[in-house]
Amino acid sequence: LAAYDGSDPAKPLLIIVRGKVYDVTRGRSFYGPGGPYAMFSGHDCTRALAKMSFEAGDFVADESGLEPFELRQLEDWIDTFEGKYGSIGNVIEES
Repeated sequence: LAAYDGSDPAKPLLIIVRGKVYDVTRGRSFYGPGGPYAMFSGHDCTRALAKMSFEAGDFVADESGLEPFELRQLEDWIDTFEGKYGSIGNVIEES
C-alpha cells in the first residue's frame, strides 16, 4: 500500500479504512503530496481517522479502546469516502 502514497504521480492514491480500499486520487489536492491529509495516503488510517490523529502510531486498523464518539467519527469518514470515492476492494489478511 505504501507505493500508493502519491510519491509516484503515475499511481493512484489509496487509503484503507476498516478493511476497505479507497482510491482517493480525485482528491489529490487533499490526499496527495503537500495536501492537508497527505499522510493518510498509502496507509490504513482507520484508527487515525477515528481519533483525528496525525500520529504515525495511529495509522493502523486497530479499533480497540476507541470511544463511542470516535467510532461515530469513523463512520462519518466512511460515509464520506463511500459517497465521494467508493470502495475499490477489500484487504485480505494472510493467514
